[in-house]
Amino acid sequence: MAPTETDGSSPDSDQPVPTAARPTAPLPGEAVGDKVLSTQTAEMLQRLARAPRLDLERYAIEGEVDRGGMGAILRIHDRQLNRRLAMKVLLDRPAARDDLERQLAHQVLGRFLEEAQVTAQLDHPGVVPVHEVGLDQHGKVYFTMRLVKGRTAGDVFTESHQGSADWPLTRALEIVLKVCDTMGYAHSKGVLHRDLKPANVMVGRFGEVYVMDWGLAKVLGQDEPRGAPTRTTSDAAMSRIDSARQRDADLDDTASVASLDGQKIGTPSYMPPEQARGETLDPRADVYAIGAMLYELLAGTPPYAVPGLRKPAHRILEDVVLGPPRRIDELVKGVPAELVAIVDTAMARDRDDRYADTLALAGDLRAFLATRAVQAYRTGPLVELALWIKRNRPLAASLLAAVLLLCLGVVGTTWLANENAALAEEKGRTVANFHQLSGVVRLRAALANQAKLWPAWPDREASLQAWIDTECTPLLAMRADLEATLAELRKHAMATMPGSPPSPAEPAAADRMQPRPWQAKDTEGEAARFLHDALVELQSGLTTLQDQQKPDVERRLAWAKQVGAASRAHPKAHVTWAAARQAIARADDVVASARYAGQSVPLRDEDVVGLVPIGMNPVTKLWEFYDLGSAWNGTTAAADLPIPQHAADGTIAVEPGSGIVFVLLPGAVTTLGSQADDAGAPGYDPERQDDERLHEVTLAPFLLARHELTQAQWARLWTFDTELQQPSLYAAGDTIAGGAITATHPVEQVDWTMCDLVLTRHGMALPTEAQWEYACRAGTRTPWHVPRDQLRAFANVADRVARAAAPQWGAFEDWDDGHVVHAPVGSFAPNGFGLFDMHGNVSEWCREPYGLYGSERPGDGLRATTSAATYVYRGGSCDSPASIARSADRNINAPSFRFSTVGVRAARSLTK
Repeated sequence: MAPTETDGSSPDSDQPVPTAARPTAPLPGEAVGDKVLSTQTAEMLQRLARAPRLDLERYAIEGEVDRGGMGAILRIHDRQLNRRLAMKVLLDRPAARDDLERQLAHQVLGRFLEEAQVTAQLDHPGVVPVHEVGLDQHGKVYFTMRLVKGRTAGDVFTESHQGSADWPLTRALEIVLKVCDTMGYAHSKGVLHRDLKPANVMVGRFGEVYVMDWGLAKVLGQDEPRGAPTRTTSDAAMSRIDSARQRDADLDDTASVASLDGQKIGTPSYMPPEQARGETLDPRADVYAIGAMLYELLAGTPPYAVPGLRKPAHRILEDVVLGPPRRIDELVKGVPAELVAIVDTAMARDRDDRYADTLALAGDLRAFLATRAVQAYRTGPLVELALWIKRNRPLAASLLAAVLLLCLGVVGTTWLANENAALAEEKGRTVANFHQLSGVVRLRAALANQAKLWPAWPDREASLQAWIDTECTPLLAMRADLEATLAELRKHAMATMPGSPPSPAEPAAADRMQPRPWQAKDTEGEAARFLHDALVELQSGLTTLQDQQKPDVERRLAWAKQVGAASRAHPKAHVTWAAARQAIARADDVVASARYAGQSVPLRDEDVVGLVPIGMNPVTKLWEFYDLGSAWNGTTAAADLPIPQHAADGTIAVEPGSGIVFVLLPGAVTTLGSQADDAGAPGYDPERQDDERLHEVTLAPFLLARHELTQAQWARLWTFDTELQQPSLYAAGDTIAGGAITATHPVEQVDWTMCDLVLTRHGMALPTEAQWEYACRAGTRTPWHVPRDQLRAFANVADRVARAAAPQWGAFEDWDDGHVVHAPVGSFAPNGFGLFDMHGNVSEWCREPYGLYGSERPGDGLRATTSAATYVYRGGSCDSPASIARSADRNINAPSFRFSTVGVRAARSLTK
């Protein structure tokens, strides 16, 4: 049963799930290490009895959304935050008639509380967040969570199996991949789901995938259930269904079933044999269930089910124990053999024959989607070669066609030597075709070469011009000849088809770019077909070259021609580079901060391309510089861009057209990790010694942006793929709970790969973790750079929602900052370095992969790592509590992770 909704337009109901999993240990008394642990039912009830009851002034119950055998999902309105939530409550049960029924009732209550606690501790984008648990006015237990809009994976799988254009197989497989990733995280926390099925997976309207209904979850190493004692589940118990508690079991072969003592034991069609036999389970039970979900996607029916016939649940249980289901290729024809092999491996009867974990299963699925060799399927040199050809069809077709055409050319030359004058024209055509086929390789090389011509600085000018003249222009000149060749090939194909040729009234028929039934029984026909396919792909690539790559390179060339002069002596600058160098060298706290004293800050012309000095910040005494490229709209001359000035209080107005303002941070020996005062801060965990242990790092001076990158700046910098110029979930022009999102709000929903690409292409970089933490602390050694009770003036973080969801983060009064989501950059006060939003607004990606402190190199503090599986983002966000905004706190996720509260702040080295 999932908290779902299929309609409605509440402005907040589409808010994303909270920030993804963090590598933190639970609080003392609540968990051990990274493992999930729940509280005993009696103890939990005592805690809830002492807590305030459900606040009916805040929450308005609007109706029931869904219900299952244990509880109901209600839609509620949170009046304080003006959003819709889901509330799960236990269903009313008849009064217990004997001790057994009292035990069962207590057991159900324990399971309900454990579901709330387990789900709340699974801090992952694939798990719907639980906000709070409590008692309502009648003493009934409830917990609240996000209200998910969407539909079940089962509905999507049905649509995909029926051939929906909206849900092709490859897209539906992404759902299974996300389930694998979510369960991989849950297994790392010691939690088994034990009731995975398409009905328990929700697909949101924006592609979000949530694993729902953790009521049957098993915490490894912990006795269950958490309430009254229960009977040991035996084979005999498993073979019978308690009809009093499972009235619908005989009618629904996808419903969870219960044993004689009332315990839910899973859903038969998706249950591994060891679970059906009542044996001890491990993560491979969930691997089997995901394999069964994949089976349903491919076969159009759950395992052991018979299309058109509803089998009783106990019959399916018996079938599971007796043997495997029918193979997919017996039910459906045309399913790729690799996918059949993946399902067979995931659903192996012997758990030792299955994938070791869900991540291994995901790896094979990704290999299939990328047309690489699948471990569960046959492999070898011939298979690898076939897959390479499948991945590189145009190049393979070009090579084969080239060989065939060369053979034909040799034959043609021989015939010509024998005085066959008619073949002279054929020889010329063969040479022309070979020249056109070479365009496939030349286009690939041109695209690769232009991607290397970054940043667009003066030293790239000659290379950019050469690319346009010698690579791009000759390729585009081929298009007319390509069109003529394709028309001739199509004409030949039509002429060799059985039946009459097209009538003159249908001249367009010969030009349609559709696959032709080539009558290719001989070598020449095969060559023509390969030639046609290769040239069609080349023609498409040249169109993209004309419409996208050439204009982008021309834009870079225009910038490279003017940025050097504009940087060295900008006509609108208020300060010269000579004055900047002289002031920073003095470092007397009058013309520049004394923090620069004794440090090497040369600011050579070749190192500061694209920057213009703004001057000393009158408050911090640190010098600041303006990035021209992030303000350039592609048409205005660089020399005409306005250069901002400081106000008396050190502020600089941020407008939609503003570029990045960099602060020159002095070098220092800084200490990373939890400082002495962190031990008393909410959210601090002494178990995280490896993650936050103190460590000194020597940093050289560097540049860091005053603000998070705005949506307008991102759009100006990201010119090479128009689809990602506006990636933010809350984008400029949107209205959220009465507030308008503007171009000066931070860009979000950008992953690490995107951020690294856009910054490095423009001569910038992501800050290292050491640089980020040093900048956030601004010379302090406290959990936040100001006392916590002053933090509200400096940070946009979550308010009462986060406090209610996790009281251990510390109670604090009303934290209403007037922003439902992130705020325009610079809306709050800066820290001691003049940097804004370091403790909140959106979290910010750092440069290196996650790793333990201790291997940072002097200079930039870049840490040596051996794995790039996860990357770090730092700082709190508008949906995280103040404890997560601590200077030492770290968050991690995959480099492809995109979320509406994760953005980016630019850094730049002082050496090219």
